Amino acid sequence: MRIAKVLLADSELRVAVLDGDDVRLLDLSQVDNVLTLSDILHSPNPVGMAKFLIDPNAAPIALDTVRVLAPIDHQEVWAAGVTYKRSQVARMEESESAASHY
Repeated sequence: MRIAKVLLADSELRVAVLDGDDVRLLDLSQVDNVLTLSDILHSPNPVGMAKFLIDPNAAPIALDTVRVLAPIDHQEVWAAGVTYKRSQVARMEESESAASHY
């Protein structure tokens, strides 16, 4: 079973199951603590949860009419480094070994 985030033709973002050439939309309102793709993937039984959430009122959608997106809900952005010359100088003054890292 392939569980994915998809962008529909009307620009609506949905979680769905990819079933061959069809996309089956999931109804995330059925379970209180399952609101995102991440919640499904972290559930004790992701496949069972996805099957349970398939929206019986939504007709299958052709796969070639949607855009399959990266399977992430929120992406953390990490950065490190010195962005200003004065920060580099201050760190070098704080530590003798710091100078060797620049």
